[in-house]
Amino acid sequence: MLVGVLSACGTAPSGEASPKPSSSSAAVPADLLTVLARDGLVVKETSFDEASTDANAALEAFARVYDPKQFPTAPQPFAVEVSKSDESRLPPGTTAWMLHIGDVEQDITGPALPGGERRSEPRIIETDMFTFIDSKTGDHLVTVYIGPEKN
Repeated sequence: MLVGVLSACGTAPSGEASPKPSSSSAAVPADLLTVLARDGLVVKETSFDEASTDANAALEAFARVYDPKQFPTAPQPFAVEVSKSDESRLPPGTTAWMLHIGDVEQDITGPALPGGERRSEPRIIETDMFTFIDSKTGDHLVTVYIGPEKN
């Protein structure tokens, strides 16, 4: 769902993911929490036990699903517990690595016409991408894109 935007949130240039401690990460910035809330997501900062995956494993899991080089910045990992979510793969109580990338371009033009023709010129917006990686298994849970705030 595209409902809000956040441009700069302390992300490193693509390919320069900053190493994080094995069981915790940087605090989730308040403005990032605000963007998540516009999509019905509420998370809180947490730390993981020794049996959990570390930030580097979460970044590796991300790279199995997406090519990190295609994004303007490297994913920034945050250790979170989900408090509220409408996403079926993120029920409350889920602990996950939340990886954030800002300024991800999305085409919101709409579906192509029959025969594959486009309806109009592409409408590109910048979104925030949030990928959630299970803290225990390292599995990709869900990716959410949150776009510009509606006026």
